[in-house]
Amino acid sequence: MTGTQRSGEQSGAPDRKPRPRAPEIPGITYRVLDHWVKKGYLRPGLEFPHRPAGKGNRRVWSDEEIRVARDMARLRTAGFTVKRAAAIARLGTQAVQATLGGTPEARR
Repeated sequence: MTGTQRSGEQSGAPDRKPRPRAPEIPGITYRVLDHWVKKGYLRPGLEFPHRPAGKGNRRVWSDEEIRVARDMARLRTAGFTVKRAAAIARLGTQAVQATLGGTPEARR
């Protein structure tokens, strides 16, 4: 364990940086993020993967999951359902940009 690495952190995973708090995304509360996680739309890791999820086992947000959450928020603001927003956000930034530049009929 290095001097800057905490106990339980995964080493060797370049985009998994421990973030003890949920990412701050304008217009999205912790409660909404928690709901999206429970429904399976977002998939953060766990600080201690060998332990069950719950109290004392914080979520670890990868850069990719933060991007997906931000893109979902943008798509929700544009009028997409949560399910559709999650599906589009998982396709990547280019898909989100192409979709947001599309017509309102594409939102259904």
